[in-house]
Amino acid sequence: MFKKISSILIFALLFSSCALPDPNQPQILVIFPFFSSTTTSTSSLSINYSGSPYVYTINTAISTATPVVSGTITSCSVSPSLPAGLSLSSTDCSISGTPTAVQTSTEYVVTASGSSTSTSVSIFISVNDISPSSLTYSGSPYTMTSGAAITTITPTYNGSLTDCTSNPALPTGLSLSTSDCSITGTPTTNQSATDYTVTASNSYGSTTTTINITINSSPPSNLSYSGAPYTYTKDVAITSVSPTITGTATSYSVSPSLPTGLSINTTTGVLSGTPTAITSTATYTVTASNSAGSTTYGLDITVNDAAPSSLSYSGTPYSYSKDVAITSVTPTVTGTPTSYSVSPTLPTGLAINTTSGVLSGTPTVNSSATTYTVTASNTGGSTTTTISITVTSNPPSGLSYSGSPYVFTQNAAISTVTPSVTGTVTSCSSSPALPSGLSINSTTCAISGTPTVISSKTHAITATNMYGSTTASIDVTVNYFYSASTFIFKQNQVISTLTPGSSSSITACSVSPSLPIGLSLSSACVLSGTPSSASSATSYTITPTMTGGPGSVTISIAVAATIYRVFVTSGTFTANLKSNGSGSTGPAGADNLCGSDANKPSDGSTYKALLSDSSNRRACTSSDCSNPSQNIDWVMKANSTYVRSSDYASLFTTNAAGIYVYGTATNPFDSGVAKEYWTGMSLSGFNGNWVNYANTGDCTGWTSTSNSGKVGSSDQTDYTAIRNSSTISCSTAKYLLCVEQ
Repeated sequence: MFKKISSILIFALLFSSCALPDPNQPQILVIFPFFSSTTTSTSSLSINYSGSPYVYTINTAISTATPVVSGTITSCSVSPSLPAGLSLSSTDCSISGTPTAVQTSTEYVVTASGSSTSTSVSIFISVNDISPSSLTYSGSPYTMTSGAAITTITPTYNGSLTDCTSNPALPTGLSLSTSDCSITGTPTTNQSATDYTVTASNSYGSTTTTINITINSSPPSNLSYSGAPYTYTKDVAITSVSPTITGTATSYSVSPSLPTGLSINTTTGVLSGTPTAITSTATYTVTASNSAGSTTYGLDITVNDAAPSSLSYSGTPYSYSKDVAITSVTPTVTGTPTSYSVSPTLPTGLAINTTSGVLSGTPTVNSSATTYTVTASNTGGSTTTTISITVTSNPPSGLSYSGSPYVFTQNAAISTVTPSVTGTVTSCSSSPALPSGLSINSTTCAISGTPTVISSKTHAITATNMYGSTTASIDVTVNYFYSASTFIFKQNQVISTLTPGSSSSITACSVSPSLPIGLSLSSACVLSGTPSSASSATSYTITPTMTGGPGSVTISIAVAATIYRVFVTSGTFTANLKSNGSGSTGPAGADNLCGSDANKPSDGSTYKALLSDSSNRRACTSSDCSNPSQNIDWVMKANSTYVRSSDYASLFTTNAAGIYVYGTATNPFDSGVAKEYWTGMSLSGFNGNWVNYANTGDCTGWTSTSNSGKVGSSDQTDYTAIRNSSTISCSTAKYLLCVEQ
């Protein structure tokens, strides 16, 4: 017997020295019975639990663990107390019950007592949890509303859990409890039906289930527009009004159509616009909608007429002439008046149109300066202004133009020149006529337009009414952009630089097409260079960038191998040319003066004077001047091109007799102030010809200062360039016209 007990104790000790297994896994509880080495009597008592170690499951009834007993047991105890839910029989030491708490493997000492002796044995018991199962959400699939809190969704399941997850994650705004897998929250984003796998787990396992969730929009509600009802004014932009609404609307509509000019934004519901028609009060139903439904609101809108304002008549006070029709005056006003009235009554013959407010008519009686109140009205209100009217029988007076003399540029629009004048003007005229392109207003005498021709004249401007007139003189000069518009340059000869009359204000310049080879255009539109190739006349468009400029200027340029130049002398001379220090009489003396003049080009070229006498120099003896055999020492060559020496502006091409046909000259002989030069040519019925006006026209062959001579004008292109209507005393100092040979 002793040997047997010793063996059991040794085995128990050996086992207890081993490491315990994982308590989270089902275990085998091994009961190692042992017997105290001390007994109270000679009667033997033993107890043995063959199933130890015991592994139980929480909340699951165990199979009764009944030990093998030798001897008679009178009582039984255990230390420490068994796991909750388990009990120890006091009569046979059996263990039974249902464990209700999880615990790791624990050693319990069971003591069996008999009438005279006792014995103890150790057993091991562990209670494991169960893995969750049967996870279920009643009500799936779920349909929720965006922005609306859901009622908590709590699932049922078996067992216990320590964690809960969803795949994919629940919709934004919803949350999943990790302790009981309940779903709570407020979804914030719409979505179509979507499956979610929910997993409940603890350390012993897990269980899953699938739920389906759809999130719809909530129908909008509580639509309203603050400030309604609205009263607006015709033609006045309204302050935009945004609606307030619960939920989200994806579209807005209104019925019936809003007053013309107003609208509801179909996306935002904003009311905006400018009403353009008077509209009586009406209710307009605005509907806000989304996929879940709609809500409505009734808008009351009234559109009234705008009271007119800021009425005025430009030009008051008015001074009119009796029995002279006035220039109608149209008022300016803000808003839309429907009627006009005036107080007191206007002078006889004048009236205010009751619909348009236009002041018109012909005053038939004199009236001292009187103030009249004009009222413009509509259903929304009225506005007033005053005008002063005087009616007299006086002619206009005091016409004056500040700023004369005026210098304009050809083809450049001028700033309107407005004079001051007292009284009423019914017509206005200029003598001589203004340069082509300029016009004069018939009632204000203002000058405007774009001059298209070169001119330098004094103009008498006359303002008239039926009682008389007043006159003012102004000087008007129209210059080329350049000194001319047509030029002929000599091949391989440096040209005279062409500078615009207003180059200081030019910031950039371009030309099209490209200039002849050798010529260039600066950013200030200065034309210079040496043309290297002959070319026919070509139009070039020059475009300056400048304030008040012509926009663009077209000039003609030709390059010829042979051209002849002409200039007007800088000095003036009496007709006795020898007495002027020429050293010779007649045409030869004039030639000497040309050769020594400051205006003669300094390239060594020879010049002769274009003048005629009866025997030493003439173009012809007959008026048609077509026979070159009539020439005597004539200064111009047959069929040749002539230009101004100062700028190479083209002049004319001669015929076979070495003269040009009147009217074919493209530019005058000089671009400056008009000058007169001796020519001695005849004048026949104002159709000048090239025949010498012998003796009485050539100052006795240019040897005398006692007779009279004939002259030409440097600023003309017709026959008066050779012979104008003047008869000049030979003692008067005049210029000479010099021609290259």
